[in-house]
Amino acid sequence: MRLLPALFLLPLLSACGGGGNDPVSPPPPPPPPSVASVRLSATDVALVSGASAQLVATALDAAGQTVAGKSAAWTTDDANVAPVTASGSVTGTRVGTARVTATIDGKTASAQVVVTTGPATALEVTAGNDQDGEVGAAPPTAPQVRVRDFGNNPVVGAVVTLAVTSGDGRLIGPATVTTNAAGTATVTNWRLGVLPGPNILTASNSGLSTPIRATGRYPRATADRPDEVQGDQFHLIYAVPSDGVDRALDGSGRLAVSAAVAQRFLAVSTGGRRLKLDTFNGGVLDITFVRLSRTDARIGAGANPVDSIEVDLAQSGTLKPGKLYLVWYDGGSRDACAQAKLPPGNPGQVGALYLKGSFSGGTGQCLDLAAGMAAAPSDAPKYWEFLLAHEALHTIGVVGAQAPHHQAAFPGHVPEPTDLMYAGTAPWAPSVVDVGGDDYAGSGLAGSVPNLFTSSFGETVPSALLMADRQAMARTPFAPLRGIRIDLACRPVTP
Repeated sequence: MRLLPALFLLPLLSACGGGGNDPVSPPPPPPPPSVASVRLSATDVALVSGASAQLVATALDAAGQTVAGKSAAWTTDDANVAPVTASGSVTGTRVGTARVTATIDGKTASAQVVVTTGPATALEVTAGNDQDGEVGAAPPTAPQVRVRDFGNNPVVGAVVTLAVTSGDGRLIGPATVTTNAAGTATVTNWRLGVLPGPNILTASNSGLSTPIRATGRYPRATADRPDEVQGDQFHLIYAVPSDGVDRALDGSGRLAVSAAVAQRFLAVSTGGRRLKLDTFNGGVLDITFVRLSRTDARIGAGANPVDSIEVDLAQSGTLKPGKLYLVWYDGGSRDACAQAKLPPGNPGQVGALYLKGSFSGGTGQCLDLAAGMAAAPSDAPKYWEFLLAHEALHTIGVVGAQAPHHQAAFPGHVPEPTDLMYAGTAPWAPSVVDVGGDDYAGSGLAGSVPNLFTSSFGETVPSALLMADRQAMARTPFAPLRGIRIDLACRPVTP
């Protein structure tokens, strides 16, 4: 066998073997396209305060094709107007204009955001809250309310509705006010109630509401104010003897409340008739404070302190023609808790209640205010309210001698113990004004009989007010007085 040379075999071995150790690598992927620009979903955005919009930023290459996998960084040039989140959600806050920018790989795009006033989200009192004022008058500082939106922007032209929700105040004119350029509205037509105490006016807008509070205080007067209504009427006086303690029962409103409760009792019991009382400020009772010139001992020493009181008032120039006077005398007596003149046989202008009085020669004590006088307008009438109405009717001649049931033994009175004008030996339990309507408070009485229904010192209650009085009486039924007997001088006597 012939051997081939070794050098000849080497190429053959190389050709037949499978042994290469360096495979060919694939070509590298092309580089990602660079971001040439950024496109926003919107470049002009209009928002009301409190509203939001979602912006979307898209990265584009030089050919305008989307570059995937890119996220934007978001910024705003005024975060007070339009703050933006990391995801591109922009919210309108303060009224104004802001520019929101998206940045991707150094490329940017911006949107202009214009924010306008949004719906009301807040209603608040900015002036004139929690103040004291004179009953029946406007509060000293006109209350102001402000309407704001989500971004604390003033809401201009918002109509705010007003409603009296506590107290007996009233609105004069429209029950709405409109906000100005500052989002503020001023209330100038609210009048506090005619009785002292809390008053609330509620302001409302767009489902929002806020209370405006004020407290009515009773002003002291030392002279009769100008009459609100002309003609015959009762004037009220709080009188203190020269050496007496002034308990300020006029300024506290206690006497005004008592008179109002007595008036309500008369109106409901008669079907709409009550005393015509001197008023001011749209129905506020006019009560004059008088410091008498005589001492308590001198006034109360006699059997009829009302005579001394009337003389003192006349000498001071307090009494005026055409008026009758109901006096709360903050002093004592020995034989009565209240007295009044009874024309025509005992002419005069004054009826008086002795707030520190006694009877039976000073051995019995009249009821004190805590036990015997209404303290709130909603209270039922008590002893002093019944006496006030009783003595007032005496001053207009009730009960007249011509009345069918007039008692000769007890002039000026009727025999029914449940009647307001009773006097006798049985316990007084007043719950009715003129039992049967035939003695002093009826529409069918003879013209010669003194009658609350025809007296110029009485008045007819408007139907709406009478209805409110009836509702109030129904809510606070009173327990008639028990165990008190009234004699000829309207004195309680020991059973």
